[in-house]
Amino acid sequence: MTHYKKIITALILIAFIATPMYLYHKYQGGTYYYTKITKEPTNTEDALDDRGIKQGSVYTYNLSSVDNKGTEKDLEFDAYKDKPLKENAYLKIKVNDIKGVLTWEEVQKDNIPTKAKEKLN
Repeated sequence: MTHYKKIITALILIAFIATPMYLYHKYQGGTYYYTKITKEPTNTEDALDDRGIKQGSVYTYNLSSVDNKGTEKDLEFDAYKDKPLKENAYLKIKVNDIKGVLTWEEVQKDNIPTKAKEKLN
């Protein structure tokens, strides 16, 4: 009976560790895509706080992007800034299958994987 208790305890412990890791990856994990700002945002509107006070603008972009394997995907994402993103800037965008675009950040061209860089040029 002691042997079975150890096995059950081990299975429960594995479930407690594996479940949060799985859920984190499912909802916060994603694939990185790379893009270059080559056109103006498709939409611009005021970003307002809870009191209705303007806190900058929301710029919506719809750009062709490429992952590190060279697979292309059109992505739409918002940038909350005081001005549009710099033309010809390179971005690294994290995309989740369920939630869509999670994050983006500007990167240098040298930091883009080779296959993605080839498709962007």
